[in-house]
Amino acid sequence: MTRNLDPSAWFVRLRPDPGAAMRLYCFPYAGGSIPVFRSWLSELPGTVEMIIVQLPGRGTRILEKPYGNAADAVPDLVEALLADVDRPYAFFGHSLGALLCFEAARTLQQLGKALPQVVFASGRSAPQMPDPNAPIHRLPDPAFIQKLLEFDGTPKEVLENPDLLEIFLPVLRADFQMNETYQYYPGPKLGCDLMVFGGDQDKRVPLTHLHAWSALTNCDFSLKIFAGNHFFLHSEQKLLLKTIIPALILHSSSV
Repeated sequence: MTRNLDPSAWFVRLRPDPGAAMRLYCFPYAGGSIPVFRSWLSELPGTVEMIIVQLPGRGTRILEKPYGNAADAVPDLVEALLADVDRPYAFFGHSLGALLCFEAARTLQQLGKALPQVVFASGRSAPQMPDPNAPIHRLPDPAFIQKLLEFDGTPKEVLENPDLLEIFLPVLRADFQMNETYQYYPGPKLGCDLMVFGGDQDKRVPLTHLHAWSALTNCDFSLKIFAGNHFFLHSEQKLLLKTIIPALILHSSSV
């Protein structure tokens, strides 16, 4: 299948700034898209251009078939990135997004390309750790929808609307499949800083699995725990950004 590798499809700029000192590529969680990060715009400094990664099956790419395998998604993502990156940049990813930005950074490193100044990995076990959660992507629709309701990450107005479900259920299944079928392969440690975030009430991500990210970088590592469940990035957005923004400013000034 021919895939769309056009950077303008992959990367959404709500406030384009060609002169920004730093770019922050934001990778949403399963089923997520632009709304996950829209409210960040008012908090980020003008020196940082926020770019939202838009996977097939959502937004302007709604007619494109979603990926169901990270091994297929990452090479295409990296090819689009290589056509877009021309200045210092950073990655932020939550849950599935954390996995994708980690694998994208690893691929860029293998290719000998410029790495992100820092990778922010949020709300996900370290990739080398076994997933403690039972897979759900093959469940029948009623059971799958019930699990989504329990996770409290997909708006109820979507899950309770048959027309919206017809559109978004295949995307959600594909995203969960991508996360649940992922296989980690050992490789060189990242040559960039790694900051990891978790929620103290997140039952899906054990604390030990967050600490395990430290084994994946040769550079600085830090871990910060916020109050909240798996979606603490929304409930604790202001505190999260107060951690991210100084790191972005520091890395943009050190280049």
